[in-house]
Amino acid sequence: MKPPVSAQQTIIPEESSAAQRISTGAMTIENVQNLFPPDLASLLYFEDTGEHIIVKPRQYLGSDNFRRIASIIRDQLSGEYISAGRDSHFRIPKT
Repeated sequence: MKPPVSAQQTIIPEESSAAQRISTGAMTIENVQNLFPPDLASLLYFEDTGEHIIVKPRQYLGSDNFRRIASIIRDQLSGEYISAGRDSHFRIPKT
C-alpha cells in the first residue's frame, strides 16, 4: 500500500516550473504560449509590454476555460488577473 501524498509533495512540481522559468532567463511570449495547450492558446492574444507579458482573451472564455488559463498563469508563471471590464487581462512579470 502506498503512503498518502503529503501537501509538501504536491508543491514540488510548482517549484520545479518556477526554477525552470528562472533558469531560462526573461520570460518571452513564446515561452508563455508554449505552456498552454493548443485549444487554449488559440483563444488568447499575447502582447509584450516591456516589463510584462499581457494575455487577453480573443473571445468569451467561459468559466471552465478561464479557470484553466488562470491556473496556468498563476501557478506556473507567477502572473495575476487584472479585472478592468472590457480591458481585463492576465499580467505576467518578465523577470
